[in-house]
Amino acid sequence: PIRLAAAQVAALAFSRTGKHASLALRRAASDTEGRVSVGRVAYARGDAKFWREEFGVKTWPAMVFFKGPGTRPVVIDGSEEKIDVMRLIKEHGTQTVPALRHNTFKVVCFA
Repeated sequence: PIRLAAAQVAALAFSRTGKHASLALRRAASDTEGRVSVGRVAYARGDAKFWREEFGVKTWPAMVFFKGPGTRPVVIDGSEEKIDVMRLIKEHGTQTVPALRHNTFKVVCFA
């Protein structure tokens, strides 16, 4: 599982090599430091099944946002167009706060 500070969102950027972050990704990571944790992933053919089954990533380029405990990852598939990293991080860079109900109170408050 992905572990984050209390008020952080995690963003994984999938690329063919994963060696170097694009300028846009580096800038977004710098601009959102403390709120969004950004990482790069090399989308290797041998790992494709894991990424597809675990998070729903089918190809590169893609970005996945993890917005907090109990939420599903948000997958942005960039196969059709170039990914606008800054726009996506602005759009998805805040945590999802779940509604408290009697059956989710323990999970959310004591996790």
